[in-house]
Amino acid sequence: MTYRRCGTAWQQGEGISSQKTKQLRSVKHFLLTFLLTFLLAASVLSLCGCSGPDGSTLSTEADGSIKAGDYLTISPAPAPLTLLDSKDTLTADGLYYASWTVGDSTRYENEDGQTVDLYEAQATMVASERDDPAAAWKDIESWRSASEDNYDISDSQTEKIGGQEYEVIKYRMKNPKSPWKAGVSAFTAVGKTAVCTELTYQDGFTEDPEELLRKLLECFHYSES
Repeated sequence: MTYRRCGTAWQQGEGISSQKTKQLRSVKHFLLTFLLTFLLAASVLSLCGCSGPDGSTLSTEADGSIKAGDYLTISPAPAPLTLLDSKDTLTADGLYYASWTVGDSTRYENEDGQTVDLYEAQATMVASERDDPAAAWKDIESWRSASEDNYDISDSQTEKIGGQEYEVIKYRMKNPKSPWKAGVSAFTAVGKTAVCTELTYQDGFTEDPEELLRKLLECFHYSES
């Protein structure tokens, strides 16, 4: 009888432990999703600063490529794209960030009263490494939802770029105070890695934003995670 009671208690304890673990994972996913969305909003929508989020600079290979985690290597982008910043924003949780600029910069005061460099266009990449492919696709869904909240999306299609399939969307900004007027974004997941890349630009931008984004994405090289 005692043994059966101990067994029942252990099973109940195991259930409670499993439930707590699921709750912690859920909270962690929410916090990380919030951070990922914030990184995109900070660099693309609000222009919180030209140096990007806190973190260590991503490791650079001899050929100038940068490594965004274990499964994504980004070779040097062609002109007119210029690497501005790259960070491991939260290495323990597998979050990585990089940004590129196009054209000349002017000084601009953002909504927080900070004066920052505003370029003719800017591209931003956020990548996450998760525990499993399902979690990576949850990040994609979260970023896609955030895009619908912030952008008036005019087109969405699937494209194969550099051998990888992406969902590509075109849009204009909903926020009338944003210095960016429009943009194009691409979403993909490879194994346990999710990647969102956005290129936003000002009115009067003369380059082809879709072609620029394609050129940048052709520099992304994935290994199965």
